[in-house]
Amino acid sequence: MKNLFKKLKKHWITVWLVAAVLAVSVFVVIASYTGIYSVKRVVSTKASAGVLFSSNSMQSYSGSVIPSRHITTSQSTGSYTYNLTVCDFAQSDPLTRYVSESGLSYDLTAQLCVKINGSFYPVNDTANVSDAVRNDAKDKDYSIQFVSDGGTNVASDNEVKKLSQGNEVSFPSQVIKPQVTGNSIPNGTNKYAITFDGYELGDNQQYEYYIKLTAHPTNGDNSLQNIACYLYLTKMVVTDSAWEGRIQDNGSLADRDAYNYILEGSGSGTITVRWNSNYIDVSEIFIAQNGLNVVTEQPDQNSNVWKHFDLPVSDAVGRYEIQLYKKNPDGDYSDVSVYISSSWKVSS
Repeated sequence: MKNLFKKLKKHWITVWLVAAVLAVSVFVVIASYTGIYSVKRVVSTKASAGVLFSSNSMQSYSGSVIPSRHITTSQSTGSYTYNLTVCDFAQSDPLTRYVSESGLSYDLTAQLCVKINGSFYPVNDTANVSDAVRNDAKDKDYSIQFVSDGGTNVASDNEVKKLSQGNEVSFPSQVIKPQVTGNSIPNGTNKYAITFDGYELGDNQQYEYYIKLTAHPTNGDNSLQNIACYLYLTKMVVTDSAWEGRIQDNGSLADRDAYNYILEGSGSGTITVRWNSNYIDVSEIFIAQNGLNVVTEQPDQNSNVWKHFDLPVSDAVGRYEIQLYKKNPDGDYSDVSVYISSSWKVSS
């Protein structure tokens, strides 16, 4: 043992170098195995893609509490048709598609309901709905039709299905076409035409009718959630031409990673949308689709960098939805409206 220590002392530098190399090697092996070797901590400026099964109206829900969703029109007479979508991507990230060789399959159901004292009932519910309501609904024109598959019109299952009787109608075994490797990305969207009776645009509505919509994925993938909503129509009443913007209030704002900013109104002109880029980002897809030019302003006294764009509007489109993304993980998002605003200027 003494001889061993003597030899080690004699070659101490060599021993130290070998130990150092071994230590570095072990560190590199451990770091490579755990995936943390030479990694910098970063903060994502956009929410993750989320669940790749979505709709422009239906949303995922918990328990039996299905969210309500309203659509607004400046149309004043006649029946109104709304295009409902079912998509194989998150609404916040249309370029991230659900990957499956056979596509994304699901069942869709629709049913006309009436809201009574805060609760929803199918209009044919004899236990909770009066004869007067059921007879009134029978005379109305509420319907749903499957109109397109991945952006291409189809002939199969294209029947107009009436909803006024209150029976649940179904579109079983629906499929959103899969993405084909090497080809351009297909639409990833199935569309349905929802028709509301002209009664919804009248001034003397006695009953509150809603269309209950539910889509249930059938791929057997537990990451895909059911989506649903009670959809209803409201008429925009405008005394003077005007546009306004608002954050869509849909539960606790502070806990969400993304938000919808709604622009609604009538009249021709320009809306300037302005936001604090230290706290939120605006959907680049919306900006690109509308050919908008984003202007970056000089930092204010609190070092906030505001940006804005000018969006031309007219009576042809009475509503826009702009996706916003939480950017500062340490920011206060209890009132997102302080980070975004809009102003409208009428065309001269």
